Amino acid sequence: MSAMQPLALGPDELGECARWVEADRELWRVDIVAGCAYRARNPTAAAPEVRRESFEGEVGFAIPRRGGGAVVGVERELWLVDDDGGRHQLLELDERPENRFNDAVCDQQGRLWAGTFARDRRQGAANLYRIDPDGATELVLSGLTISNGIGWLDDGATLHFIDSPTQRLEAFDVEIDAGRLGGRRTLAEVDAADGSPDGLCIDAEDCTWVALFGGGEVRRYDRSGRQVGRLAVPVPHPTSPCLGGERGTELFVTTTRHRLELVERERWPLAGHVFLAEVGVLAQPLLSFGG
Repeated sequence: MSAMQPLALGPDELGECARWVEADRELWRVDIVAGCAYRARNPTAAAPEVRRESFEGEVGFAIPRRGGGAVVGVERELWLVDDDGGRHQLLELDERPENRFNDAVCDQQGRLWAGTFARDRRQGAANLYRIDPDGATELVLSGLTISNGIGWLDDGATLHFIDSPTQRLEAFDVEIDAGRLGGRRTLAEVDAADGSPDGLCIDAEDCTWVALFGGGEVRRYDRSGRQVGRLAVPVPHPTSPCLGGERGTELFVTTTRHRLELVERERWPLAGHVFLAEVGVLAQPLLSFGG
């Protein structure tokens, strides 16, 4: 693995939800508190081509749609955004106003699995939903606080998931056709002194990369939960990793400077930027929303 290097992207106040979109050769990310979704073409260039979409409210994620455009989680609302800028609200969750959409992924059936985040950190107040392409919504997991990293193994038969305050990377068996969760088990636990597990991605070797918020690193776990690698990030709060890039083996990591005091921002002037390292392992294909 190579050392992480900053890209000319950011600084974001709270960068999140990194996604490499191979069809467009773009790196997607959001700045949650700024209410922005970004699409960067040639992200490693000195002057990347960046397209920004701004929204009224905090943006949890932006993920491609099969027919073009994006599905975007804004506060408790789900929006369909066309490539020409047209927008259509698909749904609004019936959740407490302190909650908002956070991380999300799509499955092979084109369904969106999206979690919520309790901004007041109320334990058990957040949830995970499965949203069908037509907007039909089903609660699949409750009792969460900060629904974060989500990813698939075994062609969708296994879900890796993080509820950050639990300090655990968990695995669920999945009833694929029904889109429901089955057996649940802990794969790995992170000592709180090492940071809080945040976003994740899964590579082509079925290993899971987890960003450690407050720990300044990304860890790689094999499918049994054994740590098999680590990569230092030169700022304290990495948030979301994804694999892709020109060779398909580059790890992009979003970071945040949100709530850093002035002295901390001076100490870590690159906080909030996107970082990149060559890691020598391929990404899994990114799945898109069918709506």
